[in-house]
Amino acid sequence: MLLRCRLLRCRHSHGSQMEKSALTITIGIALAQSAFAQDIKTIRFEGVSVLSETELLGTVRGIAEGKTLDDPLRERLASTLQALYQHYGYTLARVSSIDLNESGVLTVTIAEGKVREVILRGLKRTRPGVLRTALRTRAGDIWREDLVSEDRDRLARLGIFEDIQIAPRAPGTTEDKDSKTPASTPSDEIGVFDMVVRVK
Repeated sequence: MLLRCRLLRCRHSHGSQMEKSALTITIGIALAQSAFAQDIKTIRFEGVSVLSETELLGTVRGIAEGKTLDDPLRERLASTLQALYQHYGYTLARVSSIDLNESGVLTVTIAEGKVREVILRGLKRTRPGVLRTALRTRAGDIWREDLVSEDRDRLARLGIFEDIQIAPRAPGTTEDKDSKTPASTPSDEIGVFDMVVRVK
């Protein structure tokens, strides 16, 4: 980028007149990359429990190592990792942050979709303990679609319900706008859900 400045130089003449001449100064400014720009040298993961770091690293190493982190790369890393989790049935898993430090260490934090609490709704024909015994998904587990489907099938085999619905719900939200059931307590933890089991 060139910055061009035009200055006026004044000189006193014999006739007491001011003679004006233009002096042009051209300044060349070299624009270099930011001193803080850093290529990715190492990749590490946080929040990981159900998939191995070896598998995660093998999925993204070719995409990221040696590259400069920018928004398109962030999006590609997030979508690639989330697709891997979904392949294994972890449909609530999300990449919550991607940060690169000055040493070139890329830290990827993943919220895998932990079940904070199992909430039972519509119990009229049996006791809560009967449902909790049939359910394999527990508080603290990571939501996995195929295991939730198996929970639904086990409840159906009890033969006492006309309808069974199991769905995730963000803590602190009501089940629907007309619900009289109070909202569960909000959570400060990213990527956690309540598993709501509704039977009829």
